Amino acid sequence: MRANGDGPAGEPAGATRAGDAEAAGEGGEHDPAAGQPAEHDLAARRRLLTRLAVPAGLCAACVHLRLLASPRSVFVRCGLAATDPAFPRYPALPVIRCAGYRLLGEQPPGNQRPDAADAE
Repeated sequence: MRANGDGPAGEPAGATRAGDAEAAGEGGEHDPAAGQPAEHDLAARRRLLTRLAVPAGLCAACVHLRLLASPRSVFVRCGLAATDPAFPRYPALPVIRCAGYRLLGEQPPGNQRPDAADAE
């Protein structure tokens, strides 16, 4: 049972996700060839990050970052928290050290290009 005003899954009421094109109205499409968010998605992400009261630290450039925005606030959520309880859902900012940090645009471990393995 949720408290009054809480959004779905414990998210703040009235919040939208930066990656949800329909909800945020700012993109959300991904370039499947590059495996990265489209440029306008990155612009929306940067805009929301500038609204934070404190810097996000490592989260600002992490692939696991989920931004939730309401008319008055922006919340930083860790996407790893959904599958790994070791990660806080809403980390204390700024994050200066994180075992799950992966730079935005970086290939996931084990997903190296085939030609990179042939170079050895």
